[in-house]
Amino acid sequence: MNEPVRHHYVPQFLLRRFANAKEQLRIHRIADGKSFTSVVLNTGQVKDGHTLYGSEGQKDRSLLESSMSHIETESGAVIDELVGSTATEVTDEQKQEIIWLAGLQILRSRFTLGCVAHGARDEYPKDASAEDIRTGLLRAALFSYLATWPSRNDQFSRPKDRWNPYTGSLLEFRWDVMRYRSPSLVLADAFAAQSGIRRDLKENYAPVEHRWAMHGFGVPLHDCERVTIPLSPYTGLYLHRFEGRRRLKAEDFNQYTVYSSRDFVAHNVDWSDMNPRLYKSMARQLELQRMLRMAMPASF
Repeated sequence: MNEPVRHHYVPQFLLRRFANAKEQLRIHRIADGKSFTSVVLNTGQVKDGHTLYGSEGQKDRSLLESSMSHIETESGAVIDELVGSTATEVTDEQKQEIIWLAGLQILRSRFTLGCVAHGARDEYPKDASAEDIRTGLLRAALFSYLATWPSRNDQFSRPKDRWNPYTGSLLEFRWDVMRYRSPSLVLADAFAAQSGIRRDLKENYAPVEHRWAMHGFGVPLHDCERVTIPLSPYTGLYLHRFEGRRRLKAEDFNQYTVYSSRDFVAHNVDWSDMNPRLYKSMARQLELQRMLRMAMPASF
């Protein structure tokens, strides 16, 4: 049985929600400024991106893929529930599964791994291959996280054995479900878009840090103002620090999504015709993000 070599760092179940019936998406790449039509299978993936290489050159393509698929399956079921219902809030059980997916997406982000690889390159032997470095980073980033996931609901396990480093910070927010009457939201390679600085801490940051914080830089998660998660063109999660339910305009929601992107932004191939006003707004935000991307370290 052939093992898949296209390893998705953006779940296919999420990409399909933004694609058309033929699984086509319009892709706007950040680094090179190109826009084109692609399909779910070819989007948000890297050949052998999660393959572990042994000292003798052997390849393990299934260990990480299999482990990550469990998180994707459970969180995908929760997202199906939210998208298919009329609920305006998220239950504690649903939050837990989404938090685990959010953590996974942060840890396997190609931009994050690329930045770490760039900074750690001098720490590796000079003859270390790209595969050696990638394997080391994947092991360091994902092994303990994936090993903890099966124990998350085991009340008899030690707290440290079921601890998710993102749970505390994300549960500090109020979670509201945003629902739009027309297909309004776009998707990016970043699952959860962090932006801004919480009001009570803004004075601790310099003005230039305020601008970068809108793009998810320089501010830890527990200090940020909001987190937005697009689930479908019609549905998204708005995590904020206000009392009571708050609404968020689709234009603003998409801005946070675009500003969090490091690799690409995607939407239904017909979305620009269905909602030209939102498309124009997104295009302006995308232009700025592409300019900023030029100042960021290149991914590996």
